[in-house]
Amino acid sequence: MTVETNELNFEDQLIHYLVNIGGTKQWEYLSEIQTNDQLWANFKHILEINNPDKLTRPLSKTEFAQVEEEISNLDTPYHAGQFLYGLNGKSTFN
Repeated sequence: MTVETNELNFEDQLIHYLVNIGGTKQWEYLSEIQTNDQLWANFKHILEINNPDKLTRPLSKTEFAQVEEEISNLDTPYHAGQFLYGLNGKSTFN
């Protein structure tokens, strides 16, 4: 029981930290996201709303599958972060 309590406490602290990094709300915890598919769907939604100047329509399943594959093939979370941040804050997919 102690391990479970400690793990839940750690999870709560991590979520609080991520939501409040640098005193700004950079992350939003969405408790309804419970699966990888839901996480990818949320990422697709964020990608589309943050890039209206580049996307004239929502990404197709095939297009987003390319994005998902590109990210999934990165070998570490650090490399994924580098890729997503991109050059001068802009990342592109070919």
